[in-house]
Amino acid sequence: MTIPRHVLPVCVLLALVLGAPRAGADDGSWATGRGYTPAEGALYSETGNPDVVMEKEYLELRDVGLGATRAVFQFRNARDEPLTVECAFPIRFDFTARQSVPETWDLGDDNGFVSDVLAALGVPTAGTSFRDDQYPRGRKELDPAKLLRLFEFRILQDGRELTVESCIADFGEGPGHLVLHFRHQLPFSPGGTSVVTVTYAMPTRSATSAEPGAMRSPGVSREFTWNYVLETASSWKDRLGTIVLAVPPGFHPDLEAPWQYVGTLKGQLLYTAENWKPAPGENLSLEWRDTQADYPEFWRQVTEPLDPEDLASSDSPAVLLGASSFLPEKADVFLPRGIWRNAPFDPSRLFDGLPETAWAVRTPRGGIGEWVRFALDSDMGRLEIANGWQRSAVDFPDKDTWSYFGKNNRVKTLDILRDDGSLAARLQLADTREVQRFNMTLHAGTYRAVIADIFRGSRWNDTCLGEMSFIRGTAVGFEALSSDPFFSPFLK
Repeated sequence: MTIPRHVLPVCVLLALVLGAPRAGADDGSWATGRGYTPAEGALYSETGNPDVVMEKEYLELRDVGLGATRAVFQFRNARDEPLTVECAFPIRFDFTARQSVPETWDLGDDNGFVSDVLAALGVPTAGTSFRDDQYPRGRKELDPAKLLRLFEFRILQDGRELTVESCIADFGEGPGHLVLHFRHQLPFSPGGTSVVTVTYAMPTRSATSAEPGAMRSPGVSREFTWNYVLETASSWKDRLGTIVLAVPPGFHPDLEAPWQYVGTLKGQLLYTAENWKPAPGENLSLEWRDTQADYPEFWRQVTEPLDPEDLASSDSPAVLLGASSFLPEKADVFLPRGIWRNAPFDPSRLFDGLPETAWAVRTPRGGIGEWVRFALDSDMGRLEIANGWQRSAVDFPDKDTWSYFGKNNRVKTLDILRDDGSLAARLQLADTREVQRFNMTLHAGTYRAVIADIFRGSRWNDTCLGEMSFIRGTAVGFEALSSDPFFSPFLK
């Protein structure tokens, strides 16, 4: 993947977060004229709905930095008469608040959004701090106007924008976690289906830490969190029929049942769960970290080479069994943690988790016909490939590092053969530094990756392949989703 100089992702985790919902103290503000109570967990609905089924949901994180989210639901009224349901769509918002001095909270490196949210909630701040006794506890009903603008919150039913009547703020027991419930009504016609679309943007940065002088961690590390309250599905009739989750590229989710990996489309990783009723407290949380740093300047200052023993081991499901050949020479590669002097071009570079290193071969035919043999310890649902010799995490002009991608051959066609010689997959690679993803099911067993065709380099006849990352799971169900009238518009 080509990574902008100012942003380098170093940690990505997508996890299913299980835990009991926080029970904030009831201060009486819930007791409205319509009897609104917090009894239904995520409070998407005021009461349980024995007559309305949430049949399908498409959930998409559209922009990582902005936390731009789109959730589309298909409901069905099982009754033969009209029905109106009182609802409150929940947004969980996490922010960093530390006690700097007794009874005073500090927001740290606040970008202004958190301060604006607190101001809209009636919490007075002095710069980026506020007193403990100024932060409310429990729940409170508020005018939603300012919060709707801040979160760019919109809700539409069958294309018609709905009115958000109020906002219930759940402050919990102290600063750090806040749940906002945007209250509205959903009318349903007798026996009919209805599509509800919710969009909002919630900046996801939760913490920032400076790391000056740390030779292996230059720059400033920033942490991000995106939450989605899945338990909204728990207050509707029956189970949720099908939910599709779409997340941006670069993430490596490890979702447990009932989630299944479906495939990759337009750069989005797709997961699905079927016939499922999330329990209270069963929510999604997406966490990642990036580092803002001037890596070229960092590499100029490095005096001690990186010890390969210090590199994190890759959790690759592929076990190298051998190769037809590899280039015996060595060369420096430039990693986020430092400079690896005299890195080899042996075939194990394909499975080391480092796109900057590469397996390289040199033959009169440019490596066509050369192979790597490997075993997979479990079934795979996706293969991600970094083509060519990328050499550095970001461009390092002092060494002209990125020119080596074009100076050497790159792989154009890669054949994956089973151990009996039959073709499991033929991959047509693009001539790009970007990570390339292929939806394919490879069962546990032994395979060969064979170079079948190449892109010619401008200077050398060495052919390089940077990384082969196998993602565990089985790619299933994409055809069924793409033919479903509800999901197909999102998957085109």
